[in-house]
Amino acid sequence: MPAEYATTRPTNTHSNRQPHSSCPYRAFTLIELVIVIVIIAIAATIAVPRFTEAASRHRLNAAARRIMADIDLAKQLARTTSCQHRVRFVRLTDKYVIEKKVGTNTWSAIPDLNHPGSGYQVNLDQSPYEIDVASTNKAAVVTDLSIVFDGYGTSTDDAWVTIKSGKSLKKVSFVASTGTVNAEDIAQTLPTVVPAATAAPAQTLPSQAAQAAQGQLGNN
Repeated sequence: MPAEYATTRPTNTHSNRQPHSSCPYRAFTLIELVIVIVIIAIAATIAVPRFTEAASRHRLNAAARRIMADIDLAKQLARTTSCQHRVRFVRLTDKYVIEKKVGTNTWSAIPDLNHPGSGYQVNLDQSPYEIDVASTNKAAVVTDLSIVFDGYGTSTDDAWVTIKSGKSLKKVSFVASTGTVNAEDIAQTLPTVVPAATAAPAQTLPSQAAQAAQGQLGNN
């Protein structure tokens, strides 16, 4: 056979190649997934309480600003209408109302422009505030606190109310001499636990044998 017609057997050029995987990416192992879940759980344990407390402080500050604004509103209404107005805090139900004097010892809530047909009332224990009235300068829980303004927009009595949300406390104070309202954060005081007095160990009476021995020593 002529040389020009001679054919050489082709070599297998793919014999030394490594087989290709159908998916070039490696999946996560179970251990890696568990580690990620543990890290997320730890981060959530740290972040959630802080977020909750921050939300409580935000609601508390918003409620304090609302109370201060409404006290100023009652003062301005009393001055412009030359009629007594008051802000009355009802501690039992965590709310306050703005009222106008309409007769002897008779008060009526002023109209609420946002809710036609109803009196001006703010429920602090409901959204968006969701806080509690912790205390007022009235010692009794059942006694309402009233800040009364005369027809000149002045008041004669100082007053304060403490509101609470979560672990945060805020005190809103009205100073009658200056007619100003201010709010301040206060520390939540925990009740003092007085340790119980430790009882002295009971003294055992000497036995009859010990008494007899002491008597013999005395006779000697």
